[in-house]
Amino acid sequence: MEVELKKLKDAQDYYASCGVTTAAEHLALAEKMALLDSAAARGQLFIDLMTTPAFTLAKELLGTGKVKWATYNNHLNYVGLKMAVDGSPQGKTAYLSKPYLTPVPGCNNDCKGFPNLTQDQVNALMLACYKNKVQLYSHCNGDASIDMMIKGHENAIRTLGDSTSDRRTVIIHSQIMRPDQLPLYKKYRMVPSFFTNHTYYWGDVHLANLGKERGGFISPMASAMKLGILCTNHTDGIVTPMDQMFLLWTSVNRISRNGQEVGAGERVSAYQGLKALTANGAYEYFEEDRKGTLKAGKLADLVILDRNPLKVDPKSIKDVKVMETIKEGKTVYKRL
Repeated sequence: MEVELKKLKDAQDYYASCGVTTAAEHLALAEKMALLDSAAARGQLFIDLMTTPAFTLAKELLGTGKVKWATYNNHLNYVGLKMAVDGSPQGKTAYLSKPYLTPVPGCNNDCKGFPNLTQDQVNALMLACYKNKVQLYSHCNGDASIDMMIKGHENAIRTLGDSTSDRRTVIIHSQIMRPDQLPLYKKYRMVPSFFTNHTYYWGDVHLANLGKERGGFISPMASAMKLGILCTNHTDGIVTPMDQMFLLWTSVNRISRNGQEVGAGERVSAYQGLKALTANGAYEYFEEDRKGTLKAGKLADLVILDRNPLKVDPKSIKDVKVMETIKEGKTVYKRL
């Protein structure tokens, strides 16, 4: 336990050095929850850790009183339950409505990836979360898996007779979407947590696997924002490096490793990209009244940068450095 707690401290130090004051730990199993509970009890968390237990623990946790949902305990907050509906687009396991354009190992025809859950399982999990007023987070990369979440939501609100509650179901990644799905996100107040780093790290692969139209619509942040959807953006550490300025750079530029444009129409301004990392992030966790913007009465969670990312050349945003990170008025990182 002591070794793991030391690693947790090191991880917090690293996140603080990246300018992060609120971090996420998703799909937590019982062992990880025990570690985090111990750290909170000892007062060893100094950034906010928004944690989502794995959906496999649903029966054990939902409606049992074992978890105090959406409640802080010394910076630890169990904000909701996490599902995993499909795999990854680069691994060709994301669940799509139309086939991949390149060969898929182990599949000879109509290769669309696959879901990890059945529609009945998705329906049951969503209904249980909605009934118990627990926010739901779901890993969905492909448009077919997103369809499953939309159907699950519609089933739950129909069953409960409640279409007006503000649930803010979060669709993590929301990568290979169709344009017709975004209005439904808006209608149902779903929050897409995009992953624009994919445009750089796997942009060339996605264009080959999916074609220009689908590949260029990956993480459609601009289209979402035009509809008034409060979307967020993430690095999915350790899948891609914890570098918030690089993440911002990818949302603004959408350029692949080989220099290809990956959906130029989905580029956003630096200001819009920053909102996805700050104000919209607070909204995702129902914390817009205490975080995300500079306003009297909110927490003093601040980052000092060496340059203004709104004024530098867009291609230079990734070179902006974090100089100091302040959590609730206290410096938790300072560049030497």
